[in-house]
Amino acid sequence: MKKFLFVTGLLLASILSFAQTDEQKAVQQAIAGVFDGLSYRDIIYVKQNTTTGFTVLEQGVVWTMDTIVAKIDQLRAMTSYHRDNYFQFLQTSINGNTAFVSYFNNATIIVKGKSQYKHWLESAYLVKEGDNWKVQLLHSSVVPSQVLNQPDRK
Repeated sequence: MKKFLFVTGLLLASILSFAQTDEQKAVQQAIAGVFDGLSYRDIIYVKQNTTTGFTVLEQGVVWTMDTIVAKIDQLRAMTSYHRDNYFQFLQTSINGNTAFVSYFNNATIIVKGKSQYKHWLESAYLVKEGDNWKVQLLHSSVVPSQVLNQPDRK
């Protein structure tokens, strides 16, 4: 019986150690919210999930909110556009009112019936404003196709 309780306790402890906290889920939801805004072509939704000084570092180029607005305007002009995002979070760390997250961002983008599959490795810095987590800085780099099938990729 003692052995059973010990093993059960170890299993429970290991399961709980991988459980996400509500705060970690909220941080991850803010990330998803930014990309949902891109999917919906809705700048207001993007702004609800970002700080006033939101910046994106994308493949060596600095994007501001003005850049994002212009990108969304381009997407709105497309009559046939659909985007689904899938995230694989690698790390979500919270320290007070700041958070750091790293993740793979995979998207299926359909334009005029043609599917494209995009893959990025991203990291983000978030701050808590009131009760809400908001993305302040997002760094994104494209994952080359030759890396996608490597066995050591998480």
